[in-house]
Amino acid sequence: MPLTKLNSASVIERLPVGSVLQTVQTSFTNTATYSGTAFQTITDLNTTITPTSSSSKILIMVNISQGESQDAFPAYLLKRGNTTVQIADTYSGSPIEATFFGVRTGNDVRDQYLQAPVNYQFLDSPNTTNATIYSVQVSPMRVSSKTIVINQMTTMGDANQGRGCSTMILMEIKG
Repeated sequence: MPLTKLNSASVIERLPVGSVLQTVQTSFTNTATYSGTAFQTITDLNTTITPTSSSSKILIMVNISQGESQDAFPAYLLKRGNTTVQIADTYSGSPIEATFFGVRTGNDVRDQYLQAPVNYQFLDSPNTTNATIYSVQVSPMRVSSKTIVINQMTTMGDANQGRGCSTMILMEIKG
């Protein structure tokens, strides 16, 4: 459900290019654990927006609260449906292609007791007026023994350690 949405075509037509037409947000407050060698969708962050014009841009803002096992080096992909929205340039011998990378929280076994924010923004041009689903996939650098935990450190040391919250905000920008 959009947080805000302009419904009148005559009002939208009079707005200048760059105006925000609607905003949609998804918050994920539970935890999810990912391991293995493949990219996996963080399903509770899937967010849908229906652009009012095919010339609209979608500003995507992702904030993930990430815990990791030692040296997990998490990689993330931003997806529109089944399409990767943006991928970083790779170089010869690059071990992995990703949209963005998570924060390595340390370099020893204490990594499992830390949590770090991972933020990413991108302005997309979906060229459609159909409902469009955006999602994020995560991989612990394709090392099967590593673990990524969303919204919590990988090991809860005591009752005073809290959980985080992850969000995705989509804003339709008039093109």
